[in-house]
Amino acid sequence: MEWLFIVASVVASFVVVIFFIFIGWCLVWKLYLSKFKLVRELFSQQTPEVDNSSKTQKIL
Repeated sequence: MEWLFIVASVVASFVVVIFFIFIGWCLVWKLYLSKFKLVRELFSQQTPEVDNSSKTQKIL
């Protein structure tokens, strides 16, 4: 029974550490890293915006 508490403690510790790393990464991304084009291109999942104004017609 004692080993169950040890395993649960280790797993909970890993979860807490990964959670804080994730939160820290999100904060650094939002506040600092997202301002750099190279970092945005490396980590962003968005495709580059293309000017489609000549192909799109307005329907009124």
